[in-house]
Amino acid sequence: MRLSCRTVTGKTIGENIDEWDVRSEKCTEWAKASRVAGCAALVLDPNDKLGSAARTASGNLAPKPLLFFPGDSRAITLWRLAAAINAGDAGAAAALFTDEGEFQVSDTVTWKGRAAIEVGLTEKFAGFKGLVRAELGDLRKTPVLIVWQYARSGEKSISCLLRAGRLRGWQLSKAHHEYRPGPLKDVQPSGLMPYDSAFRFDPQDCIRSKDRAYSVDGGLAILYGQLAPGGSVVKTAGISDSFKAYCGSGFVFEGPCVIFESQEDACGGILGGKVKAGDVVIIRNEGPRGGPGMQEMLSPTSYIVGMGLSDKVALVTDGRFSGGTAGACIGHVSPEAAEGGPIGLLRPGDRLKIDFPNRRIDILVAESELAQRKLSWQPVKRQLNGWLARYQKLVSNASQGGVLTN
Repeated sequence: MRLSCRTVTGKTIGENIDEWDVRSEKCTEWAKASRVAGCAALVLDPNDKLGSAARTASGNLAPKPLLFFPGDSRAITLWRLAAAINAGDAGAAAALFTDEGEFQVSDTVTWKGRAAIEVGLTEKFAGFKGLVRAELGDLRKTPVLIVWQYARSGEKSISCLLRAGRLRGWQLSKAHHEYRPGPLKDVQPSGLMPYDSAFRFDPQDCIRSKDRAYSVDGGLAILYGQLAPGGSVVKTAGISDSFKAYCGSGFVFEGPCVIFESQEDACGGILGGKVKAGDVVIIRNEGPRGGPGMQEMLSPTSYIVGMGLSDKVALVTDGRFSGGTAGACIGHVSPEAAEGGPIGLLRPGDRLKIDFPNRRIDILVAESELAQRKLSWQPVKRQLNGWLARYQKLVSNASQGGVLTN
């Protein structure tokens, strides 16, 4: 990862990481606040006649979180505030207020400034003892928080409402508690309580240190070699233990090529029984230039699974796969066939050797033979005109991003 690469935010990857990683000294208060807001615990009624369910006051099933005032900045900020309250995180809650924000908690007490709000909430949270929870509510088409006081018996009653006053750039400049009987009677609970302690976001699970790596190898790997001087991509996380066992202890697959010049030809060939256990399926002329474009290829892999061959064959292409692809599928082979890459020089029966541990994919054909084939190679012609013809002429291969060049 190049930390100096600039992103769509206008900042570098490194700057974005610093701002959002709570372990960083440059982590923003906003990031600290939003880290607890990703989950919602539905308010369940164990006595519901249809089983444990979350329902609104009118008896309807509780809405999904995305349906509660969708796109409303005030509702989203209150969602985060409820998450911080239910997590007992005073710092995260205070971060949702502007530096000079005011929080009126009673007729006589108003906390002014983020620091004072954090101090006040710290004291408040300590007294909750797990018996106070915030739920999203609807008061006359306005989002609010309902602050529930629970008894140890499980019964609950509304303590007050928390209403957002002014909002400035996703932060509260004013908020207050509402105790009047009218609003407390009229408010409609949503059935959504943001934050469940079992799912609190841990930054260590997002960007891990080397000693806490999720696995020895990542889920993707780049293979180089005679077939792919510019590289190719394999999703190692999608390779089954059964395929690894089929390869043997060295996790090296070797087999003869069965070649198809397009995805459509491959689908027909696989369903027609042209592919056998131990084969390497080659689908070429599906790269940026050969396609043209790189259409998503899910059907060939699905058909291989359907034919019972997913643990016994490898699939190699200069095109790309669906993110849901599983098996020994190697894509983005560069250079691609349409520009005279080695994959375009293969002939049926040529053997390939795929060494997964050493990240190699090689052709078991003499270099002199490949050089001779190169002299007579001709690209597959597709009848194109207009923008597609222009795209095919100017596009780079997958290793260079499939972008247009002058």
